[in-house]
Amino acid sequence: METQVPAPDSAASAASAASAPSAPDPEADAAQRVTEWLNAENIDTSSKKRKAAAVEDSDNTASYRDYSRTYLRIGNSFTSINEIVQHGIFVETTEDIDLQAMSEGERALHDRMTESWELLWRLMGPSFCDDMILLAKKCRLRRKVCAEITTGLCGSRGEDANTFKNKIGLYIMEDPQATLDPPINPSSKIERSLNHPPDTVYNKDDVEAGICEGHLLFTCKGLACALKAPGTRHGNRGNTAKMHVHRFTPRLLSYIVFQTYFALSSLESWEEVDNKFDYKQFYWNIISLFDGGRNTHILELFNYHVFGDKLGRVDKGEQDSEEEEEDDMALIKAKRARLVLVN
Repeated sequence: METQVPAPDSAASAASAASAPSAPDPEADAAQRVTEWLNAENIDTSSKKRKAAAVEDSDNTASYRDYSRTYLRIGNSFTSINEIVQHGIFVETTEDIDLQAMSEGERALHDRMTESWELLWRLMGPSFCDDMILLAKKCRLRRKVCAEITTGLCGSRGEDANTFKNKIGLYIMEDPQATLDPPINPSSKIERSLNHPPDTVYNKDDVEAGICEGHLLFTCKGLACALKAPGTRHGNRGNTAKMHVHRFTPRLLSYIVFQTYFALSSLESWEEVDNKFDYKQFYWNIISLFDGGRNTHILELFNYHVFGDKLGRVDKGEQDSEEEEEDDMALIKAKRARLVLVN
């Protein structure tokens, strides 16, 4: 007698298939995370301000733009965020980069861009690095992220420029009780740099003599507490604490230098090139003063004036900077993990 095999229950089979867990899709997960961050930009301005006020001391931030102010000052003030992210994706997903084949200029640019990328993702968090790699082929979504960060950068740079413009006249004299004749108009820059020629003698035989050590830079390093004693904070938490900046770096110092120069110029609105003066080149020239560990005494001076200690601020319980840095093996493992994500 032939045994009849029961027909499968198609409805039950379909239900079983539907209940089965779907395969993980890292790219889709990254797209969802990024989209949520982008949507955070649409929060009503007033409610966003209330939220920011309520969590002023929190380490959590609301959106990509909230990181922009810090990155503007400690990261890269001039290079396109999209270019930095594209370079980062290349560095993180390329196992062997032939540095020896690069010319001196190419290697310098590569190192500059790599440092800019590392500063960006370390500020944003490791998930930002992974998300950008996973979205390597989703150019439109990735560009939206870069555009949001850029919007924050431009807005913060304008706010800083306006603050410098209005306050610079108060600090230009070494003696705060002295008056400038003629006084600087805080609301207009038209006649700046014309009525007040520099009083410092340029030494063509030693162009680095005293560079970045003038009293004006030391007061402009933190306008809110410019004339107070070294290490004085403004309010419960100073700007450096809110940005998690514990010591001066060449990039942070260069940002203050170019904003100070811009405030003293007669240029009313921001331009990267003013006549023959290139602010971008100026910015990187200042950073290059510290190549190879040179001129560290300048950074120590700024650390002292801002934090009260030439080494910067080391809070109780804070790990030593060497302990905070990942060792080479940890970096190698992290890069291998990222390669797995995209392969």
